[in-house]
Amino acid sequence: DTVLKREKYRLYEKAMNEVISNFLYLGGKAVAQDIEALRARGITHIINCGTIVKEIFAHNFKYLALAIPDDGHVCDLSWGLHYRSFDFIEDAWEHGGRVLIHCASGVSRSCAFAIAYLMWRQQKIKTSLFSGATQYSHNLALVKLVRPICDPNAAFETQLTVWAERRQTISQHLFCGLFRAAYMP
Repeated sequence: DTVLKREKYRLYEKAMNEVISNFLYLGGKAVAQDIEALRARGITHIINCGTIVKEIFAHNFKYLALAIPDDGHVCDLSWGLHYRSFDFIEDAWEHGGRVLIHCASGVSRSCAFAIAYLMWRQQKIKTSLFSGATQYSHNLALVKLVRPICDPNAAFETQLTVWAERRQTISQHLFCGLFRAAYMP
């Protein structure tokens, strides 16, 4: 199983996978360090979720360095990082840019952030029909369609599921409160 997994990772080592057409891409450090591949896809913004990869083309691209450990001991997708990365991605969207999210292998951290962005975007534009764990699972499946090695660690999965449930609860309470306020005599 480990040999198969390593072979699968090797196949995607230099792949840049398109999550949102002509806009959001996933990859690992090999892609992030290949200026020709970045230029070929029209990348303008790069989110570096890894701790060992440096921003070597800082004069060519806008970078957001998050330095998230994924070592089995400390696996925290701090909520502040979510929203900082969403603002960065939205800036690219508003200016016609394209974003690469990467970590060392493009398996756990970068995929977790892409999933978080999809979940946030769906709720922002009111297209999510799912709740909590289901919303996470749905978006994980979407990302795995384009990047089959996507495999956020268990801590990231839990954090994203809890985050989705909290956001849904807050949205429901805000809606109910607004509904009540609008119809109070």
